[in-house]
Parts: sequence; structure tokens; C-alpha cells
Amino acid sequence: MGACLGSLERLLAAGAAADVFAIDDPAFTANRLYTQVLGSMHLARVGVGVREAAPGVAETFEIAPERVRDACIEDALALARITAGASN
Repeated sequence: MGACLGSLERLLAAGAAADVFAIDDPAFTANRLYTQVLGSMHLARVGVGVREAAPGVAETFEIAPERVRDACIEDALALARITAGASN
């Protein structure tokens, strides 16, 4: 876990130093991303979500792994807050 977080933290720190990511704390941001992805990977693995069909009545619905993957990418980009420096 430390190696994964360390690699991600270094990548985020380099991006922040190059004004590509608008983040203040690469270690905190790496941990947020890691935690979000853990939950999303579980969602992709089970392929099922839960919603309320009627008050107090739960029902399941199918979730495609590709949808979860796309959402993970969108979340990571939003969390890193890509700046105008990314186009340089």
C-alpha cells in the first residue's frame, strides 16, 4: 500500500510543481484517490448497485465495469484539478 501511495504522491507532487495540478497536499490527495478507487473497484467487481424502489424498499440495478472505470478517471481528474499549465 505504501508503494502505491508513494508513487501516486510523487506523481501528484511533480504535477503540482509543474503547475499542472492545483493541489496543496499531494499525500492527502493520494490517500483520497486511493480510498475512492477502493470503493469503486468493489462496485465494479460486484457489478450491482442499490437504490430505493419505494420508501424503505431497496432494489438492485446492474452497473457495467466500464462505467465505473470511466467514473474513476473523471473523479481522479477532478480531484487533481487540472490547470491551464497542462496544455504547455
